[in-house]
Amino acid sequence: MHGRRILFNLLFIVLAAGIAPFSARLEAQAISGDLVGRVIDASGAIVPNVSVTAINTATDVTASARTNAGGEYRISNLLPGNYNVSARAAGFSTFELKGVPVQLNQTATVNITLTVGSVSTTVDVGDAPSVIDTTTAQIQTTYSSKQIADLPTNTIGLGVINMSL
Repeated sequence: MHGRRILFNLLFIVLAAGIAPFSARLEAQAISGDLVGRVIDASGAIVPNVSVTAINTATDVTASARTNAGGEYRISNLLPGNYNVSARAAGFSTFELKGVPVQLNQTATVNITLTVGSVSTTVDVGDAPSVIDTTTAQIQTTYSSKQIADLPTNTIGLGVINMSL
């Protein structure tokens, strides 16, 4: 009886050790994107301890972060959508950038240049530049439902599946 229990425990350990390397490769589906960047002043010097805020234009949900000693910030787990990004620091004008797109499983980069000014001065940038994910080498395209519907399909109906190739 005691020998069976030792054999069972040994078998369990061998199976667990065999499965463990494969379980490390399992990844969950992403449901969010990130916003990263660096904050500098007009002379190119790094500005630490800046409050950077992202507000979702559809839901008004706010997320914020502070820049580190290198002037870098990261706001993680943002739902896909457009965001108004602002940055505030003592002795600088408030920076605002409207309509920054954050896409699913991508990192949007918004580098910010602050100008010296009083607390009441606000620099408002009306159009967001196109976002380029500089953190990965991944190339990706998103198609609207109209673009997919307008694509020709072959006789067996695999036109949408070919979109993923």
